[in-house]
Amino acid sequence: MLARVLLSRRPVERRSLAADLFPDAQDPLAALRWCLASLRRALDAPQALTGDPIELNLPVTTTVDVLLLGSGKLGDVECNGEFLEGIEPRSSAQFSTWLLIERARIAGLMDERLRQFALDALAARDFERAIRCAQEASARNSYDEGAQILLVRSLVEAGKPGLASAHVEETERRFLAELGERPSSALRAALAPPPRSSATSASAASLRSLIEAGRVAVDAGVPDSGLELLRRAVSDADHAGEQHLKAEALLELGYALVHSVRGHDDEGACTLGEALEVARRSGSGSIAARALCELGYVDALAGRRPSAALHLKAGLEIGTTVGRVAKIHGVTALNLFDWGRLDEGLAAYGLSLSAAVEEQDWRAEIWSHGVAGWGLITANRPHDALQCLDRCLMLLDRSNWIAFRPFPVALRAEARLRLGESPQVVVTELEQAFALSCHLRDPCWEGAVARAIGLCAMASDKLALAAEWMASAHKSCTRETDIFVALLVQIQMDRVELYRRMGQTEQAEWATREVLALAARTHADHQLLRAAGWLKPAAGSPGVTAATSF
Repeated sequence: MLARVLLSRRPVERRSLAADLFPDAQDPLAALRWCLASLRRALDAPQALTGDPIELNLPVTTTVDVLLLGSGKLGDVECNGEFLEGIEPRSSAQFSTWLLIERARIAGLMDERLRQFALDALAARDFERAIRCAQEASARNSYDEGAQILLVRSLVEAGKPGLASAHVEETERRFLAELGERPSSALRAALAPPPRSSATSASAASLRSLIEAGRVAVDAGVPDSGLELLRRAVSDADHAGEQHLKAEALLELGYALVHSVRGHDDEGACTLGEALEVARRSGSGSIAARALCELGYVDALAGRRPSAALHLKAGLEIGTTVGRVAKIHGVTALNLFDWGRLDEGLAAYGLSLSAAVEEQDWRAEIWSHGVAGWGLITANRPHDALQCLDRCLMLLDRSNWIAFRPFPVALRAEARLRLGESPQVVVTELEQAFALSCHLRDPCWEGAVARAIGLCAMASDKLALAAEWMASAHKSCTRETDIFVALLVQIQMDRVELYRRMGQTEQAEWATREVLALAARTHADHQLLRAAGWLKPAAGSPGVTAATSF
């Protein structure tokens, strides 16, 4: 009862709470009064939990672990266990739905905090704490490859390669036995030891040349050579005592791992965290701002919205002083749109466009238009989305930035479908985009375009064909560990709708519960409300009310 009142976003009425918790009682309100009185005695707080709706009025000295977790103030040793662990109350279906949502949401917050504790400890070279936090995260999510990679990197950096190798072997055996496939190559790549520096101290000029050579190699599509050069630049800069150049090399290395090598976002985040720490020590504000932006991007992509927001806010504070904020505002818009905060996301989108023009950052401008189209479609504003996407594609045609093109093309097709255009006409513009995304081997864009083709099939009542394309979209989107989780949530939502239209009730029920947990865990609030409503479609039903309370 206390948890239900504490975590509600709005005051809870007594009659509603009594119906939730005591559906079989002869007098639910009397049972509620007795429980509230017992709670007041246990808390030694006679003024608490009174009124209708119920007001908390807890003593100012009261601390609540789940509220501290949400604010980021809970220590790493306290981030364990499950919400209301061991308690399975006999209550209404409404309360059961609420508990399912909250358990997933709080588990996501715990995992998010443990990951950040481990990354912070790695950057500060506090390896024992990094290992402790990474071990806890790994144990909580034994099939989360990212958590295993973080533990491996912590062990390697702590000078324990034998333990790291043993963990990789054990993880590969577990994945193969339980999931039927090995983890990606990123897990074993995390075993790589830090590169050795040159025997002689390198000059600043040679270090800059090395960094530039690495950057050029990555941009030219030769990431392995580029990464090797950048790793050497990090080591040589450290040996030479050039901390600013070490921070720059770490930033470029982290950026390359995130954007140019599939499945290496976790290793990239470790590197970016170190870049941030070195940049702060050396007073390199522009590098610190970029590192924070990229860390925010990695978290936003993975659905770790509170962590992303903290990184982006810190990056904006530094970036404002050095005049580089367009991309930070753009990533902030993405994070807010996928959080279900449309108005705030649109405000960040506007700031991103203004800054992109001022900074002459055409990629940030294009990217922001595409992100705005994505957010507006999610909010069911297809006409506004189409305007953003038309502008995005016009600028793409001028710039020839083909690697981004499949995403706005897929979104534009969805907007046109929602505006009532013929799916037979709309699908024709998707064929080339799908071929391009496959050529680029970009799992996110493959998934986005496959989903759009599936939506065209659904609009044509070709449900079997739609199911094939949605399955393809899901497979593409989850092919690598670096998942665009908001896209995955949307694909799962589409599949639930498809099951419902095909009359596959059991599959729809199972898939709805699966997407509910995913949406709660990744803070996809807009989709969460819609998915909860599917559990019991009737107005005022358990699913709808539970999600509204959340």
